[in-house]
Amino acid sequence: QQQLQQQQRRRQIKEKRKTSVPVLVDVAGMTAAALTGMVSRMSAIRGASATATTFRALTLRSLDRALTFKKVQVPTTFTASRFFSATGSSSSPASVMPSFDHKSTPDLCDEYEDTIRVLDPIFRNYGGKQRFSGTAVTVKCHEDNSKIKQLAKTQGNGRVIVVDGGGSRRRALLGDQVALDAMQHGWSGLVLYGSIRDVDEIGALQDLGVQALGTHPIKTIKRDEGQVDVPVTFAGVTIRPGDFVACDNNGIVVNDTPMDVELK
Repeated sequence: QQQLQQQQRRRQIKEKRKTSVPVLVDVAGMTAAALTGMVSRMSAIRGASATATTFRALTLRSLDRALTFKKVQVPTTFTASRFFSATGSSSSPASVMPSFDHKSTPDLCDEYEDTIRVLDPIFRNYGGKQRFSGTAVTVKCHEDNSKIKQLAKTQGNGRVIVVDGGGSRRRALLGDQVALDAMQHGWSGLVLYGSIRDVDEIGALQDLGVQALGTHPIKTIKRDEGQVDVPVTFAGVTIRPGDFVACDNNGIVVNDTPMDVELK
């Protein structure tokens, strides 16, 4: 009897592995209400309590990071039939692809090839917003994020904080709290010639883009040092206050004047 039960259990596991697939889901365009409803239904599968939340994610992996940040437990992988039954979607995983309302940097390079400047490809995309752009507000500092912290608490109005941190890998110029302040105050994102920390929490922030050289778990020392709104030069490009910056997984580009980034 015990042997039969073990054989049946192995068959069930084998069958589950056949139907369980990583699911690519585009929820970037969903409304807050639709997202909350989806989270509630998904959480109900596991019996977990759902928390009202607004976020966007392109994969269940990043969705899981967002939910963890919001204290909601949801697995990163579902059986396809159970997941799409829970969400009310009839689409198959292969047919659901990400969508964007922002032009890519390759498109911008094609459109503005005579004036655009491209930073050396040394940055990595860490934010929840994969494509972001805006007018540059520059900061020059070294292992002291006091000026970044102050800026993050001012109204961003869709602008981008561009930080010349000297390329330091010894301290993190950005953490989750400053990133959250920046998002809540309307900054489009940050470009940091330096390191950041709290990458999982920052990746869960739906409306903030972050590009940096890498990560380091130690915070900076606060000495209130640094300069704001000065020209900065790194990665082969000089960026001046008021320049227009656009970023995505392809790279970072800069133009002297605003670029039309919206997809029609």
